[in-house]
Amino acid sequence: MKKFDVKKLLVFILIIAVLVVIAVLAIKTVKKDKVKPEEQKAAEEIVTTYFQNISRGYSTIYGGLDVLYSHDKVTSEDLNEQEIVLTATSYLDDHDVIYTIGAEAMEGLEKSKLYGNLNLYSIYSGSSVRQTIKDLFGIEQINAVPSSSNYLYDIYYDNTYDCYLIKRNDAEDLRDDNASMDYSIISTESKDGKLEVVVAVAYVYNDEGNITYMKDPNGKQVVVDKLEKKEFPKDKIDEFDKYKFTLKVTEDNKYTFESMEKLK
Repeated sequence: MKKFDVKKLLVFILIIAVLVVIAVLAIKTVKKDKVKPEEQKAAEEIVTTYFQNISRGYSTIYGGLDVLYSHDKVTSEDLNEQEIVLTATSYLDDHDVIYTIGAEAMEGLEKSKLYGNLNLYSIYSGSSVRQTIKDLFGIEQINAVPSSSNYLYDIYYDNTYDCYLIKRNDAEDLRDDNASMDYSIISTESKDGKLEVVVAVAYVYNDEGNITYMKDPNGKQVVVDKLEKKEFPKDKIDEFDKYKFTLKVTEDNKYTFESMEKLK
């Protein structure tokens, strides 16, 4: 009869124990990184409605939306004040948030005569804009907003009455009503406490009812044409460029823009 080998048994037990620990950690990791449905919905909504459109306002045939995707990577630090403030005020316009200034402040602005006809402006309280900028971009303070020659809006900050004033300026609007952009969300994943939303981006042109989906803004790389309606061709989604939006999740469940990066 062979002698019972205690050392081999201990090694075998140790191996089993290690495998069990690894399996438990893997399960915990999967649970930790799994995106809850409500988180996925909120993250995708804010990317689709606001972060995809950060460059809205530049004078291009696509209404400026294409400017964002002309970069391989954009971080929150790369964004300029115009992009940040206009995105924040768009958010305020869409939500039930009180952002108006008081009658006394309006009267003071009128008397100052610094901005001409105030009816030409959309006016937002400084506190509402700052809070929204913090929620969307994690930035604490923006006051002065320098102008850009190819931007369609003038944005002013009035320190005396703590408000932002926005109006359409005289820059030529190069937007083509037949040109637009379309997007398709590919995935939303959680990684290292952040959410990553991957989006396919298409440039679209409607030529008298014949709709063309293109990979590039100049239409040199046509993916599909002669469509009767604007609908992202998901069967050809791999032919379009893809971009990853990375969002930080704050303690109060805000989804803050960290970066957008073109995937290779």
